[in-house]
This record gives sequence, structure tokens and C-alpha cells, in this order.
Amino acid sequence: GLLGFALWSPPVVARFVADFYNPGPLTPPHAMWENQCNVCHQGDGKGGWVLSVSDTACLQCHDAGIHSVKQKEFIVTVGQPSTQPGARFHMKSAKCTECHAEHRGRAALGPEGDQNCKRCHEDLRQNVAANTPLVVKPDVVAFTPQSHPLFGRDYLVIAPKASSPAPEPQNGAGSSPAWKDPTDLKFNHEKHLSVLKTAGAEADCTLCHTTDDPDGRAKKLPDEAVMNRDKKNVPPWTTDKSRDDRWSRVMNPAYMQPVRYDRHCQGCHPLLLHDDKTLMPHEPMAIVRREINRIVPDKLAWLAPAAAAPVSRPLPGVKPVPQKPFNELIFNRFEPWIKKLDPTRKEKVTELLKKDGARLTDASARIAFYADYVAETSCYYCHSLSDTGAKSVSSGGDLPVRETAPTLIPSSPRRWYTHSVFDHGPHRNVHCTDCHNRALKSVDTSDLLVPNMTWPILSPDPGAASRTGSCTTCHHPPSGADRGAGATCQTCHVYHDRTKQGPPQNV
Repeated sequence: GLLGFALWSPPVVARFVADFYNPGPLTPPHAMWENQCNVCHQGDGKGGWVLSVSDTACLQCHDAGIHSVKQKEFIVTVGQPSTQPGARFHMKSAKCTECHAEHRGRAALGPEGDQNCKRCHEDLRQNVAANTPLVVKPDVVAFTPQSHPLFGRDYLVIAPKASSPAPEPQNGAGSSPAWKDPTDLKFNHEKHLSVLKTAGAEADCTLCHTTDDPDGRAKKLPDEAVMNRDKKNVPPWTTDKSRDDRWSRVMNPAYMQPVRYDRHCQGCHPLLLHDDKTLMPHEPMAIVRREINRIVPDKLAWLAPAAAAPVSRPLPGVKPVPQKPFNELIFNRFEPWIKKLDPTRKEKVTELLKKDGARLTDASARIAFYADYVAETSCYYCHSLSDTGAKSVSSGGDLPVRETAPTLIPSSPRRWYTHSVFDHGPHRNVHCTDCHNRALKSVDTSDLLVPNMTWPILSPDPGAASRTGSCTTCHHPPSGADRGAGATCQTCHVYHDRTKQGPPQNV
């Protein structure tokens, strides 16, 4: 009797009922409503004596940006079309519980498999609005080279109708030109890697490329005391080159932090004058010209033409040797530079040195000429040059004043794969060139060195057998050999497009 009463007392019954109906704990984002089932289980008129979880309940807190404006399923229109400012009308995701199921444990809230992705992507033409041009492979069912498109090397719009004669891409590769990096700089990965190899060092990409703090092992400048740099007179330059060492403080392991001249380059490429001691600023040419004018007028005296040799009476029968109107030493020192110029500018500078050498007796002309020299050698080594519209004093107004062109380096990382996610951290067990293999033979900055899904493995040994690398070497479904790393859609892709969310008041 007493035992039966205890078993059927209200507290015991309440606990029994709660445990009977509660299939499991909530995830941390929803844990505050652990004992308030009605917050989510609103029903929307669905369900019998147990109310189902409704999209309305989810959309009270989550804006749920849609995946694509052209999709047919998993989408709902919120509000009514209106021309009034602030009208709450846009499309949101629907059928939230198809992917996000609660009560499965403290850590599980995302989709467990690819079945919902495949509902659309195994036959994309039937699951988007009519006459929608496709920019992805229309039948993706697995992460394999046969089924999944190659990553965005090529970009081809697929015809909206299956009967169209337009060719569909094979593994995502189209006929369009490959993407190029628009950065306007001259950098040769192959050359730099070969220099490291010649020096007996490993091709360590992290000397320049890191996802967090810049590597402290990068080569530093020689002692500034040896460089004779005037520390007291170095101005606090603040220009477009005075940037932080980070992408606006971005801490995203998908991207490498920016490469900076002062941290990564000047250890091997210092901007020295001809005395090999005076260090010039890595700044826009207007500042460089000002610094040349301020720091080194006396150091450019060697540019002045040599004093004429004393006139002597020629010996009988010996033809007198005419005096050269230019300093032959100057021409010899600048000749390697002149050979690199385009024909028109080469002719002009040669004329300047050979025929108008007397002009360099003027200090301002020597400064202007040396600034042109710096632009055409030190700056041109890495930068493109453009004309300012002004004319050079050193050439008597015959040659244009040049400056470095904008590098087009962005203030935040370029996102080549905007619909995917990546983390370099879990991939630290492989060498950079295992994936970024094209860097070994890259000579142009415009080369896009992000890997494709599969790639040929380049080898410094000409006789080496050809091999192919692939993400699927590690990322594949479980097989008899090994379980494989993650290879589901959500391993690399995000479903909700946050750019298609409404303003905050829409939640």
C-alpha cells in the first residue's frame, strides 16, 4: 500500500511522464527551453495529441537564409509584396526539421547525411525554376571525380533544357578561360623555391604564408646601423602601404594572412642606393622622390659628368681623339638597366646619357634622373609602372615621370570558392605542395594556385612517372581499406546563404 502510494505520487508521476515523452536532451543553443516544450512544439495545426515542431517556431529566432532563389523545395515566402519602406517580405528556408532534428544529444543538430541535398542535386533541372541557367553540374550525388564537379577553374553556364545542343561540362570543366589572380605584381614561385633549394633549405611555404601570426623565421634586414639609416629623420609614413599584418584582423583558417614587403621581402630585396648602405622607403614614388631629394643629394655627385681632360697638342701625324660629352662610367653602370627597357625608352635614356650628359651637372636633374632609375629598376622589379602625365626634369622634358601602378591587393581575402568552407588546420599533416603543387612551376602572379579536386603532381625529376593528386585520397566514404575523412556535402558546403537573410527586425 505505502509502496504503491509512493510510486503513484504526483512528483513521481510527473517525472515518469516527462521521461516518457522526452526523447533526449536539447543541444546547447536550445537548452534554455528544456522544460518548455510549447516554445517549439506549436504544431501549426499539424499533429494529433502531440504537437509537431513548426517552421513558424524556428523562424521566430532564425532568419534561415534560403539556399537559392530558384529552388522549388524547402522554401517559404514570408509577408506580402509591398512597396512600403521596411515591408517584411522575403523568402526563407522551410521544413527545418528535415535537416535539423533535436533530442539527439548535446552536440548533434546538423544533418546526418546527404539525402536532403540529393533530393535536389541528383536532378537539378527538375528542382529549380523553369529556364534557369545552371552554373553547376546538374547531377551531383557523391564526392567523387566522376560525380562531383571540379572546383572553379573553369566557369560555364549550362543550358536550361536537356535538349539544348550546348555541351555540358565534364566534371565541371568548361571551355571558358581559367580564372586568374588580378594582383598586379611580379612574383615567381618557382624561382624562389629553387633559391631555397640551392641554399640547402626546405621549400617551406610557411616562411611567407600563414593562417595566423606571420612567421618569425622570415629573413630580417641586416643591422640598421650597418645600413647607415638615419633613424631620427625617418618620417612616420602613413600611406596605402601602411597596413596591418592581418586581413582586417580576420582569424579565418581558410585564408592565408597577407604577404608584406617589410616583413617577408626586404630581407632579401632591400631598397638600397648605389652605396649599398642607404635604405630607401618602400612607399609610393612621390615619397621616394621626396626622400631621394632630402637624403642623398651629395651621394649623387658621381652622376655628374667627368671633368674634361686637359687639352693637349696632338703629336704630328696622330689624329686627335675627340672628347666624349658624357661620363663613360655612368653609362657603364646604367647599361644593364638600359638593356631591360622597352625600345622607345631605351633610346630616350641612351640619348640622355650620351648626348645630354652635361645636363646632369645640375643637382635637381641628377635627383630626377636617379628617381627614374629607381622606378625602372628597384620598383619595376616587382611592380608595373604607369605614367603620371608629368615630364622628367632629367630628360629636359622628353621622358614621362613614372610611378608604380596600384597592386590591386584587396583589404580582405579574395574568396575564390564562395559556396564552400575550408580549414587549413586539420590539413597540417600534409605538405603545402601536396595540394598547391602548381606553385613548384608557377612563374606568374596571375596563376591561381588553389588546388582543384584532382591535379597532376609535378616533380622536379624529369624522369619521374606521372601521378595525380586528389582530395578524394583522404575524403571518401568508408571503404574496406579505411574509413576515410569526412566526405558529406556539409563537410565543405553551407546550405543557408546568409547574404539572403532579411534585416534583423525580420526575426
